Amino acid sequence: MGAFNVLAVIWFMTHIPITLFMDSQIVLPRSAFPDAALQVGDWYVSMTHDPIVRAAPAWARGLVWCELLLQLPFFFVAARAYAKGACPWIRLPSVVYGAHTCTTLMPILMEIWYSPLVPSHRHRCILTGIYLPYVLVPMLIGVVEFISLSNSLSSQNSIKIGSSKKTH
Repeated sequence: MGAFNVLAVIWFMTHIPITLFMDSQIVLPRSAFPDAALQVGDWYVSMTHDPIVRAAPAWARGLVWCELLLQLPFFFVAARAYAKGACPWIRLPSVVYGAHTCTTLMPILMEIWYSPLVPSHRHRCILTGIYLPYVLVPMLIGVVEFISLSNSLSSQNSIKIGSSKKTH
């Protein structure tokens, strides 16, 4: 398994518990979580003053529902596909995942930088550092798989063009 696949497997496998036990706390009742997850969530908010988790605006709840209903099932499928390797069918869903995730992170980062709930520049920088991997890694996955998909489609297209020409 290559370095990219290892990164992808680790990314998707670690994102499963993050989605289930942390992110989903803003949309599901507190009674749905073990005490340890609630304590970590409460500690996180008290330390970072994360305005998304702290205030849970409607748009953020919508993004978390997308994460739970669309991304979470994909995490399992993608982790398995990247662990297995040589699964060209995962390319297009990975491009969609990368684009979707990068897009959803933009309003989150804007909220961090412009929300009055974040008390200081230091907190904004800490929060940006926490959220930045959720932009960069999906972007990397999306770009790598887009290039791979494009190269694959280009080579298939040239094979079809070459085989359709008749030589006399």
